[in-house]
Amino acid sequence: MKEFEIKVKKEEEVPVLDPQGKPVLDDKGKPKKDKKTEEIPVQISTIKVQKGKGAGTEYWAPKKVSTFNLEFLLSLFTETELVDKLFRPKFKQFCAVITNEAAYDAGRRTAADVKEAAKEGKKIIESPIQDEEKFIDGYTRMFSTLSARGESRVGLTRAQNELLGEFTDLDENAEDYQERALAIMAKVRKIRAALAEKVTEDEEETPADVKVAA
Repeated sequence: MKEFEIKVKKEEEVPVLDPQGKPVLDDKGKPKKDKKTEEIPVQISTIKVQKGKGAGTEYWAPKKVSTFNLEFLLSLFTETELVDKLFRPKFKQFCAVITNEAAYDAGRRTAADVKEAAKEGKKIIESPIQDEEKFIDGYTRMFSTLSARGESRVGLTRAQNELLGEFTDLDENAEDYQERALAIMAKVRKIRAALAEKVTEDEEETPADVKVAA
């Protein structure tokens, strides 16, 4: 299917101005507002997912979506629409993710972890958050940086896999290939060092007959 165009209907309140360009006030002294409606054309094209679970698949989105900034989005939708329908739901999802990551940092082990460990011949026990301070520290760090990456073995492993996926997607013929490849592998080495340290910490804190799954 070829690219296509849609029209986004944008409706917002704008101040009523007098011939001199000054706001018109109502009986209570507040600026009068009127509703303004316009249709904005948006070109839609396909984008291929480069990494992660959906790598290789395509989805339809506004053309050059990677160049979007807040100013452009506000030109398409009202601030209220963006907050209510896009930002707030996404932010709630982000908070749920960092809650889970911080919980793992603080020693949480779920029934799913127990089951997965059993498949690998390891034995762990289901447990809630063990260290509240670690949980708060982890949550604070991720919340303040808007980065859902905890220091749990799960979070570190996922970050490593994403970097390796980014590495395999590099264009070997690109002029900056070597520079970007070295930068990615440097990040991978740091994560691997953190993982090795995490494994050591887990083994020191866990009884010999209770091994923690990766």
